[in-house]
Amino acid sequence: MRQFTFFLFLLPFICSAAKAPDFTITDYNNKTHTLYSDYLKKEKVVVLKLFFVACPPCNAIAPYVQQAYTRWGAGNGRVQFIELSTQNYDLNNAVKGYAQKHGITFPGAGVDGGGFAAVAPYKSGTFGPFYGTPTFLVIAPNGEVEFNIDFERDDQVKLDSAIARALRVSSGGTGGGPTRCVDSFGVKIISHLQPDKMIVKDIFNGNNPIFELADNKYNCEYFFPAIRDNYYVTPFKSQTGDPLEYVTTADIVLIQKHILGIAQLNNLQLLVADVNKTYSVTASDMAEIRKLILGINSRFKAVSDLYGFANNPAGKNGIISDKVKLNDLIKGTASNEFGVGKYGDVNGAAIKFQGEQQERSICLEEWIIKSEKTSNGYLYHIIPNTNASVVGFQFSLACDISSITDVILNQSLSNFNNNNYKLNGQRNEFICLWSSPDGLGVKFDLNDPLITFSSSQNLNFKQGKVPNEIVLENDICGIFFNHIYNSEPGAPRFRVNQTATQYEIDVEASSGIVALKFFDQSGIHVSDAKIKMEKINEQNIKANISKLNPGLYFVQGQLADGSIKTERFFKID
Repeated sequence: MRQFTFFLFLLPFICSAAKAPDFTITDYNNKTHTLYSDYLKKEKVVVLKLFFVACPPCNAIAPYVQQAYTRWGAGNGRVQFIELSTQNYDLNNAVKGYAQKHGITFPGAGVDGGGFAAVAPYKSGTFGPFYGTPTFLVIAPNGEVEFNIDFERDDQVKLDSAIARALRVSSGGTGGGPTRCVDSFGVKIISHLQPDKMIVKDIFNGNNPIFELADNKYNCEYFFPAIRDNYYVTPFKSQTGDPLEYVTTADIVLIQKHILGIAQLNNLQLLVADVNKTYSVTASDMAEIRKLILGINSRFKAVSDLYGFANNPAGKNGIISDKVKLNDLIKGTASNEFGVGKYGDVNGAAIKFQGEQQERSICLEEWIIKSEKTSNGYLYHIIPNTNASVVGFQFSLACDISSITDVILNQSLSNFNNNNYKLNGQRNEFICLWSSPDGLGVKFDLNDPLITFSSSQNLNFKQGKVPNEIVLENDICGIFFNHIYNSEPGAPRFRVNQTATQYEIDVEASSGIVALKFFDQSGIHVSDAKIKMEKINEQNIKANISKLNPGLYFVQGQLADGSIKTERFFKID
């Protein structure tokens, strides 16, 4: 026996027979509005919002209706919005208070302004079922009514499309038929990165016009060809920038976990992880990302672009395409979601719900650089002062690498060898990275140096180009290095003092200050333009932090004795 299932779709009701009845209202600013003589006969479209002042959903969407009104010219073009109360107890003063509360600038009327009487025909069922407030309807210049149009704060395509359709109808025209466009659609960008624009083009015929989707939506602003089988929708983004930016060991860790079956990458992640362009994600992609971070390669050799695009980016079906057929979007048979990713930045392509980027945890780990004077120069130990389980890390220390010799790596750390570090002469940086070969974490022996090396001279360390970052089991944190000398009787004093005003701090150091850098709680360097520093003397610097947002910050000082110290401070408001 066959079973048949019937589906009921609630669509806007387009009334061709009954025309909108004329009305005259007096709004809360004591201005009169007559539907036909003031608007429709002047080839204008009227959007009616039926509401009442105490209606909770009406209040919730009110600011977004104002946005739509502004988008359509704020009454200065061919579109006018009017709101009318459905209740006989809402007076004009109450409607005015509602408008002032939500910043509404289009006309509105209550019962004493004629609003209640003007609403009555639309509650009678003549134009379709009245389900309550808010209800939206669009009246074309010839009086045709498109009733009960869906409007949501995050999806205004249906209202925009109804307005665009009504604008095609003249006051003397019949409307309907070919004058109405039913091809409206919208696309969503759910990745952290955004395209410069969304375009629609014929991929087989370059002579056909290329269309751009304003606000990522098509609301009948232009006509597509009758035959459009070869038209596709795809993002566009300028392919300029730094190939290394945002590419870190965290991306290698995610690829490793995917290969081992610990975690599955989404379609956008699969796209940007395939830096070898082999249409699969393998250990060779990890090797290429490692070479980029270490500075062995300046870009990915197999990828000419910096950015890639994926339709259905959050899906995990492994189907990766940078475009989708226009007809499929119009019919709703294809996903209207797109994502933009940077090749190598697998972590940045980790999409959560509602298109948010997977945020990195706000945390910092302090590592130690210990040095001591020897008969031949200086001996340095890099000690990872981290108690948590570590899945991967990377760091870059800018210094005079020409004097560095005898680099010894901790052999107890699995798969940690000469391929994991590079003395990059081009950038004059000591760069090192590591990721757990099993995708799981290890705990460091805090008494056992990670790296030991010698130098013929005393080294001053600065942050290199590659971010200092550590990947823990559940967090990705920044790394701050503190440099101390074993031969010192005590570490030099480095202190941050909050002054009487919360907009200034004093930084002092016993051995003198060479340079200061400020970082936010995510480990991101704060632009020097946001902080005005005044040097009081060799040991004291006053910093104005009034331009910083409230929160936790870190100040890192390079001291005159070559050591690096870090302190924290709070900006209250």
